[in-house]
Amino acid sequence: MKPIIEIDFSKVSGILTDPTVQNNGFEFCSQVDIFSNPGYLQSMPTVSAMAEAASTDDITDNVRWMRYYGGRLYGLGSVGRFYELTNGTTWTRTATDSNTNYGNGLESYGEHLYFASNDYLGRFSRTAKEVYWNYSFQSLTSDTDVHPMKVYAGKLCIGAGRYIATWDNTTFNGTALTLPNGYLVKSLEVYGDRLMIGTRSPSGEKGMLFSWDGDTNHTYEQATEIGEWQISAMSVWEGRLWMTGGDKGRLYVYNGTSIEKVVQLPGDFPPGYYGYIYADAMKVFKGCLVVGVSASGTGTYSGGVYVIGRQTPGDQFSLILGYLVNEGTLNADYFSLYPTGDQLYISRTAGVDATDYYLKKTASSYIETQIFEVKKGNQSRLVKGIGIEAKTLSSGPVNTIIIKYKLDNDTSWTTLDTFTSSNQTTILSLMKRTRKLQLRVELTASTYYTNTPQLSKVLIY
Repeated sequence: MKPIIEIDFSKVSGILTDPTVQNNGFEFCSQVDIFSNPGYLQSMPTVSAMAEAASTDDITDNVRWMRYYGGRLYGLGSVGRFYELTNGTTWTRTATDSNTNYGNGLESYGEHLYFASNDYLGRFSRTAKEVYWNYSFQSLTSDTDVHPMKVYAGKLCIGAGRYIATWDNTTFNGTALTLPNGYLVKSLEVYGDRLMIGTRSPSGEKGMLFSWDGDTNHTYEQATEIGEWQISAMSVWEGRLWMTGGDKGRLYVYNGTSIEKVVQLPGDFPPGYYGYIYADAMKVFKGCLVVGVSASGTGTYSGGVYVIGRQTPGDQFSLILGYLVNEGTLNADYFSLYPTGDQLYISRTAGVDATDYYLKKTASSYIETQIFEVKKGNQSRLVKGIGIEAKTLSSGPVNTIIIKYKLDNDTSWTTLDTFTSSNQTTILSLMKRTRKLQLRVELTASTYYTNTPQLSKVLIY
């Protein structure tokens, strides 16, 4: 029997802006992976809370920045507490900034770890001979929100209000670059041979992307308008500069001359609600761009760590929701991401989670397909059943693929049946007439094992 629709996971488009478009994509998905094993849909590694020291040395504020320094991973919290990942397993508070308004920036440069409060650049040193903290190493132009930092042209560059300050291990310049009055530096990234500066608009309407070649005449080189009120985070991926726009889940790319909107992340964000990306929550991990979205939306689909990638070189990029903290909570805050090897560290409210070191899979993941038009002319069509093509499902531990469906825009899902190792070559009988069909495909896997269903096709007959 020839299928009427074939969902081929070697060609899927990820989450679609419009799920009614016939483009072999998803209305939504959660904790699935289409990049690690091209051609197959499988579950992502599970995300679990990391261990913390006993009170009062546990994580009690939000870790807004994470950086590797001196062979250890450090986190800087939103109220100025410093945390250290000891023995690679447990987060422990090591110090607290004595200045006011804390947690505004963190970066490793030379032999020190630098951090920012409202008015000061501080630094920390750990050597074989000494450990010391200097909370007021240099004065900064005040900013109560963020002092992003980036190493560029051999110097540490720090956003400070409308200025870029620099430190080269010898000389500090608090106003090495001056931006137009009212613009505030919110994010920094190196793109090619330029320092790119994302800003907040003075009018609250149109932020600006500035570029700087590192000269000492205090002037920027180029300014490009984004049409959003700020650029809160940036990262370079596949030769282009990716950035946020505003706080409604919109992503843009800059190609060296112009800015183009390329992604609208899922979520309903009316006035008063947000889909915000913090300055340290956009990174490159395993060849993909990962974006932590903090959300307060009214819809079902909101925050999480989204993954943008390509299944094979030359493909169009695809968007998926890859990771969730707090046991799958969608509306949560994601402050900082730190990729290292095969692990991704994810900072959330008062804690840090991490993908499993042994790549154990999440227990449940799913996709909700686009809405397929199956009608013939104006007439409904008989859909006889659903089949799959997949690698052999495990029987111990048990892996399953659960199929659910909606007909003609039903408001709730109906469970059809479950594929297991004993029936995965059969066709699940549906025998329903409909004009529109949507499927929900759920993958189950034991979190104690690295195995996961590996699904290559869903066939609709």
